[in-house]
Amino acid sequence: VGSLLLAGVELAAPVIAALFLTDLALAAAARLAPQTNAFMLGLPMKLLVTLALLSAVVTIFPGMVQQTMQAMTQGMTDVLRAFHS
Repeated sequence: VGSLLLAGVELAAPVIAALFLTDLALAAAARLAPQTNAFMLGLPMKLLVTLALLSAVVTIFPGMVQQTMQAMTQGMTDVLRAFHS
């Protein structure tokens, strides 16, 4: 279970970092231009950043993504077999 969790965190870490930076940019924009509605812009912007980064990771590092998915599949199979016995 630990390796499964670690693989998931490794796969999600770049997206989490990008979302944090997006939040910081939105906070700065809301501070510099208070008349704009940062909440109205925030959700679509975060969605676009997340989808763009995930597609870039899958495109640039297909071997790593495949290896991580295989490790996650193997880990989940081991967990399900442990519950079955």
